[in-house]
Amino acid sequence: YYLKLTPPKDKKEMVICGGREQCSPKYHIERDKFKFYSIEFVSSGHGSITIHGETYPLRPGAIYCYEPHTSHIITTDPQQPMLKHFVDFIGSDFIDLLHTTDFLKGRPLYVSRPFQIRSIFENLITTGNTETPNRQALCALLLRQLILFSDDNCMDPTSTLSPAWQTYVR
Repeated sequence: YYLKLTPPKDKKEMVICGGREQCSPKYHIERDKFKFYSIEFVSSGHGSITIHGETYPLRPGAIYCYEPHTSHIITTDPQQPMLKHFVDFIGSDFIDLLHTTDFLKGRPLYVSRPFQIRSIFENLITTGNTETPNRQALCALLLRQLILFSDDNCMDPTSTLSPAWQTYVR
């Protein structure tokens, strides 16, 4: 969905676009900058992200954010391509909210309730694709919910490697 690809710069919170992407086995994105803030969530598959020169593995339950002037590289595992959800946005209110969380620390977070995170992203897609007068405001509320819920449900990345956790995610 695309709400406003050329937003005014003074907006306090605005969702630009978002969606779901099944990565091809050759998926590799390398950017020095990006126009908006972005949050991405890995629903399935594996890959890696390099932010600020550090590379981190991506697996189901990983959620990460990058800022407009953050160079990053995202690559999928060709044997297990990622399915990712994303939302792009701008606005001082969202940025202030992100600063109260671990999102801007330059590494992926792992959530204990990945199914609920995926549900919020799916609600964003449905809402973003529904032509209503309140679509932008509803998407902004869902993004706020996504940020807060992700922050409340972060877990230690090493615990996500346990066999029990992997079984739960599957």
